[in-house]
Amino acid sequence: MTLPQPTTPTPQPSTHPTNSRHPREYELAWYGLTAICALIDVVCFVALGGVFASMMTGNLLLMAVSVGKWAGWAELGRQALPIITFMVGAVLGGRLMRLPERLPGRIQGWRLGFALEWLFLVAATLLAWLGSPSDTNAVGQTVVALLGLSMGVHGAMVRGHGVPDLASNVMTTTLATFMSDTRAAGGASKHWQRRGGSILVFFIAGIVGAGLTKLGGMIAPLVAACVILTLALYSLMTAAPPDD
Repeated sequence: MTLPQPTTPTPQPSTHPTNSRHPREYELAWYGLTAICALIDVVCFVALGGVFASMMTGNLLLMAVSVGKWAGWAELGRQALPIITFMVGAVLGGRLMRLPERLPGRIQGWRLGFALEWLFLVAATLLAWLGSPSDTNAVGQTVVALLGLSMGVHGAMVRGHGVPDLASNVMTTTLATFMSDTRAAGGASKHWQRRGGSILVFFIAGIVGAGLTKLGGMIAPLVAACVILTLALYSLMTAAPPDD
């Protein structure tokens, strides 16, 4: 009796094409997103109550300090707002990432995610321009909320479509990875250009954001962030999604 021979399954084509279409442009777009995170956080920290729209570690620590020193409800609410809106934005981004792969035409969930991030950022900028936001009025808190939503969606996009070792706002981990993988630490310095580049871009964008805020108020760095995201949007939305 002849036993059936095992057959090798025919490889199926991946439903997720690689990022080979615009590799360099896509990577540069993510450096732009790194700059945006720094610009936005400078605005929130300097002009809108000492909070952050993208760095939730800072917000959680500030809120913990406020609870520990029995701060008032107004301070706690101001610190909780970007955390809550960031979480809502991350939920929205996650939902979009899990939409059916093939929607009508070229509409796909991950493309809608980048578009939604842009929409929230532009809405915050327009509100800051038309209103008179401060750290104590409703307009300022609404601007923070919109920026938190934008950065929450951004956080979801990072998980699914970010460039490996190119950080947008988590600089503590990036700096630790950068240094622990150097040749002095016995590492191979893999992707050191991306890690070092993202740290440098974040730092420089923070300097620029602080200067723009001092010279022209919060509108100038927000407009700069909108311009950068608008320029990066084409590469972000036309590049093929990465493999799972």
